[in-house]
Amino acid sequence: MGALPPTAPRTGAPGAPPAPGPRWAGMGPRRAMLRAMASYLGMTPRALWTELRSGRTPAQIATARGKSVSGLRAAMMAQATQEIDAFIQHGWPPRSGTGAAKPSAGSSG
Repeated sequence: MGALPPTAPRTGAPGAPPAPGPRWAGMGPRRAMLRAMASYLGMTPRALWTELRSGRTPAQIATARGKSVSGLRAAMMAQATQEIDAFIQHGWPPRSGTGAAKPSAGSSG
C-alpha cells in the first residue's frame, strides 16, 4: 500500500519490462497528472498518492493545504492539454524527438 502504480501493464515473469505500447495503455498519463497535481499542491507525488489512497479527494487535499480547487483544476487541465497536444503533434507512440509519426505503409499524406 502506498506504492505508486506501475508505468505500464507487465507481461510475463516478475521483473519483466513493461509491455510495449502507447502510454495511454499504461500509467504514463496518470503519473503525469499525479505529478502535476502534486507540484501545484507543494507535495511529492508519493505523498499525494498516499493521501488519495486514504480516501481523501483532491479537493479536500487542496483545501487542507490552503490551495484553491480552481487552481488544482487548472493544473490538471494544463497537464491534460499537454498530453493531447503531444499526441496530435507526434502521433503514436509518443516520440521523444521532433517531427510527426511516420505514416503507415500505403497511406497518403
